[in-house]
Amino acid sequence: MTAARPSTDSAVWRLHHHDREIARLRVTGGDMPWLHGELEELPGFDAFREVFVAETRAVDEEDWERAEACHEEIRDALTLTYPDGTPVAEFLLRIHGDGTAGWRWHGTRRAQSEGGAAPADGALVAHGGKADVDTGVGTGAGTDADPGVRLVRNLVAAVPAFEDLYESHVFNEDGVLPHVFFWEVTQETVKSFLGLDADAPDWRATLRFLEEQSARGVPGIDEVVVTSFLEYLPFPGQPGHAIVGELGPVMAAAFAKVRSAG
Repeated sequence: MTAARPSTDSAVWRLHHHDREIARLRVTGGDMPWLHGELEELPGFDAFREVFVAETRAVDEEDWERAEACHEEIRDALTLTYPDGTPVAEFLLRIHGDGTAGWRWHGTRRAQSEGGAAPADGALVAHGGKADVDTGVGTGAGTDADPGVRLVRNLVAAVPAFEDLYESHVFNEDGVLPHVFFWEVTQETVKSFLGLDADAPDWRATLRFLEEQSARGVPGIDEVVVTSFLEYLPFPGQPGHAIVGELGPVMAAAFAKVRSAG
């Protein structure tokens, strides 16, 4: 089984060993920065079961040196991808004995072939389990040519209340990481909707901007909005879930595809 870009179920994250998909993580809920989901094991997962069990045991026993060693082994051998097929830069994955999992992540990665050319859409090229981190600086992805980066900067221009968050993000990340920034945007938007922070950027302005951008039909914009904003909105029963009912028609349609249960 090859690591082709998934096209039918964007609520599923995938775990790969080189070009082989060995597990699927179907999102069932979240407690940011963690997501929780059901684990579907595929051929090849058994080879890594022991290290996941050892990592969980080390955490339970507060053996942090052993836990870190297990994490390094997992990170060096495996790749976790966003629902759209983009590899994440860093991740922490906990596999539980009841068939569920919890995971958190940071940023995106740009994998390149040995010849230096970018791989085909959705392909994963392994180099010891590592790839270039998309830091938002340098050339190619992560610069102003990247639709995700332009989306971030255009949001800040349209809703200036995000300026402090943006400056802090760029300082901490040494550049612009659209997926990471929009996780923060989601938190601020929900706070504003709930009236928890009078200084939070106005949620109406944020939704209005994102609806306009989503209506453009630019894949790089849609990827960020869907994967790192819509999917992280509160789940049913969580404070702020009613914001889902305030989405414009374009985002509401996209939300229904990735979160059919609400």
